[in-house]
Amino acid sequence: MSVNCCTVMRSANSGMRGSLDSAPGQVVEGSFHYHYARLIEIVYGLERLRGLLDGPGILDKHVRARAAVNALEGVGVVEAPRGTLIITTRWTRTGLCAGRT
Repeated sequence: MSVNCCTVMRSANSGMRGSLDSAPGQVVEGSFHYHYARLIEIVYGLERLRGLLDGPGILDKHVRARAAVNALEGVGVVEAPRGTLIITTRWTRTGLCAGRT
């Protein structure tokens, strides 16, 4: 069974996936395996973070971006357990939140 169908994650996906390969090519749908897939994503994220922090570019002077108001209205979409949440937010020209719907 495949924990997930992602082929991009290199280290964590290949290292942890092997323990569930009893039926290769099939997608796992049990609730335990969703937690296991999240664990793989967390480990991968930590490995990526370590790679970025160990890299020489982290000490560059151009690591931090200075943000400015470039739009007075934005839309956010978040997948939640009870459905997709869509939030519209408006800002003032000085960057303060003017309201959400």
